[in-house]
Amino acid sequence: MALDPAFFNERFAGDLGSLMAELRATPPADPARPVLVPGDPEHDARRERLGTGIPMTETLFEEIRAVAAGSGAPFLLEQACPAAAC
Repeated sequence: MALDPAFFNERFAGDLGSLMAELRATPPADPARPVLVPGDPEHDARRERLGTGIPMTETLFEEIRAVAAGSGAPFLLEQACPAAAC
């Protein structure tokens, strides 16, 4: 089911943004762990990966190498990212 939030209230997005800001401003129970709202960890991960790339395990690196070899495609990650240094 999909709902258009504007159907309920034209200010929905602004109200939701205010609620999220208020939740984030709540003092955390553990000062080392800030209060998060849904989507915060995903947004942080996206920002980090856009800046530093997507981490790859050695296993994934080798699986991609095998797929490239099996299909006759060049393994271009070797030049950009030697042996799972990504």
